[in-house]
Amino acid sequence: MATATTNAYCDGSSLTNFNAWAYWMYQQFLAFGWTQTGDSGQGTFPASGSVPSSAGSYYAIFQSADGLSAATKITVKLEMWADGSSVPNFGLTVGTNGTDGAGNMLTPYTTRLYGGGSNSFKAYSANASDLLPCYASGDSGSIRFVMWNNGSGSPDYYNITYIFIARSRDGSGNATSNYVQLWAGNGQAGKFFQTVFGNNGGANQLDNSGYVMAAYPSVSGSASWSSGGAILASPVLQNIGGLSNPTPDILLGSNKDFPPGATASITVYGVAHTYVAMGSSQVYAWVNGPQSSLLVRYE
Repeated sequence: MATATTNAYCDGSSLTNFNAWAYWMYQQFLAFGWTQTGDSGQGTFPASGSVPSSAGSYYAIFQSADGLSAATKITVKLEMWADGSSVPNFGLTVGTNGTDGAGNMLTPYTTRLYGGGSNSFKAYSANASDLLPCYASGDSGSIRFVMWNNGSGSPDYYNITYIFIARSRDGSGNATSNYVQLWAGNGQAGKFFQTVFGNNGGANQLDNSGYVMAAYPSVSGSASWSSGGAILASPVLQNIGGLSNPTPDILLGSNKDFPPGATASITVYGVAHTYVAMGSSQVYAWVNGPQSSLLVRYE
């Protein structure tokens, strides 16, 4: 796997600020081994002229290239623009049956997340004053973005925006071609999860409950989850109509034990992985209970 980190303004008021995050995200797909399709209608990267300002006007489409792609190829359509208030907006669709060559996803694919619609996918507000860290990690069959992490004041702690795309796992933690998992959302409101199956198996219903499925101790508020000298972290389970083997790509921990930007080595399926904590310095409930942080695989 590979990693990348940059600092960018959560802002699209200028081409410089827009490309600092939009072009950077585009570059990481290619750097991690994904391939760009030849679909018509895709944007030119980096953006030139004026900042893209509407949904669907500026996008790129990528496909996985790992060893499981022969059985289930992952296709990702990523749209990026800035609205009239210079707020970064995204459109995101993930499928397993490619495209029609003109930028349209073929069934099955996930519900499109976009802009400020009912499945809102954008930062909370524009901020051209504070450079915030952005993280990416992945390989040719998985990818993870944590944008504008580690905010310490308003509106920064709401602007965090994330994308995680991962394959299903067997009982030993090995990636399989059964289905593809998508987590995406922002720090203010929208948190989404959906699964799309391979071999034209369809996609399950979009989960927009705002919480992840994980185990946590009986604590309240911002208390530590430490017990007996050990700091606890939980796998995150996939809601696909029944529980499945958890992914090692994201875990859940206490916001007290894993503040935003902190890194930790945690063993999952018998293998030690490096994680970076994602959340905010304020209350951040990933589960319907205590304050918590998502731990995102970063290696």
